Amino acid sequence: MEKGNGAGDPESIDGFAELPNEDEYELTYPLGQGDDEPPYLWPSPEGDEEETPCPVTNLPDEEEEEAEAEVFVGRIPKDSTEAELCPMFDAVGTVTDFRLSKDSSGNNKGYAFVKFARKQDAYKAIVKLNGKQLRQRQYLKVTLSIPNTRLFIGNIPKARSKESLYDSFGSKTYELEDVIIYSLPNHDLRNRNRGFCFLCYPSYKAAAAAKRILSAVNFRIFDCRIHVDWADPLQDVDEKTMSRVKILYVNNISPSVIESDLRMFFSHYGELERVKKLKDFAFIHFRRRQDAEDALGCTNGRMFRGCKLQVAWSKPPMDKAIREEILRAREKRTLKLFADRPILEPKPK
Repeated sequence: MEKGNGAGDPESIDGFAELPNEDEYELTYPLGQGDDEPPYLWPSPEGDEEETPCPVTNLPDEEEEEAEAEVFVGRIPKDSTEAELCPMFDAVGTVTDFRLSKDSSGNNKGYAFVKFARKQDAYKAIVKLNGKQLRQRQYLKVTLSIPNTRLFIGNIPKARSKESLYDSFGSKTYELEDVIIYSLPNHDLRNRNRGFCFLCYPSYKAAAAAKRILSAVNFRIFDCRIHVDWADPLQDVDEKTMSRVKILYVNNISPSVIESDLRMFFSHYGELERVKKLKDFAFIHFRRRQDAEDALGCTNGRMFRGCKLQVAWSKPPMDKAIREEILRAREKRTLKLFADRPILEPKPK
């Protein structure tokens, strides 16, 4: 059993000593996601919501390649200990790591991270334990833990190129891997961004450290006060589902291009069911998967009406409940951001 670095000797903490000796749980307090904060789209464990969450039932196929998977456990009662929680998850499958987040006084913060040896067991834990009642009107919320490694940066000068943004933010933060911008489709403005970008880091720990630096009250870059937030999590779709997709997502389309132009361009690769253009991107619906694959291979990176097309598989629509939860969390974060910011007095002239 590993000793944590944030709460002293584990065996001296209430709850640790009560665990059966034959269960070799790895109880840790690492810096980073487990010791910093829960995933942002989760409400506070002390929230007012009382309804029992609906468990998910879409287990992965048995033949899916097995790998470690982690679940996030929220709404944990403040008086719960490892002795109560660990056996519940161990009964589902092999637990390789259990992290109950605690403050400096050793009190749990209401959430934990549980890593399973098999992804299948992580999904089973969600089905069996999501919504489980531990105390009166207190229900666990269990979901897959997807560490967020991307930051959304708003209010940046539109004239800045990707290279300029990478150099500037890379000099202020550590381990920056990439900067994603969405440039204007006009080829004369291809080096300009739309006033926002995404910063990509190799781990949650690096992204959280960067967020703390960039969110400082007096922080300025390009002589601007930027807006910093977690990027919405990328939708995780299994390979079997993606293998059935017949829709292409096409980005960076010239404003002069209309749907009939795209239909004529992509119909060379097979029969189309639908073409839908929205601003500078579009969705191309093929009747056959093989035709869509051929079109993807031939058109991605190809110049069309003065713009270099970016073509990829379109992901299935996000579950409505998850999408609504993300939007609610985004609204709460925005309101909190402006509530926490001090009112800056104008400089005297």
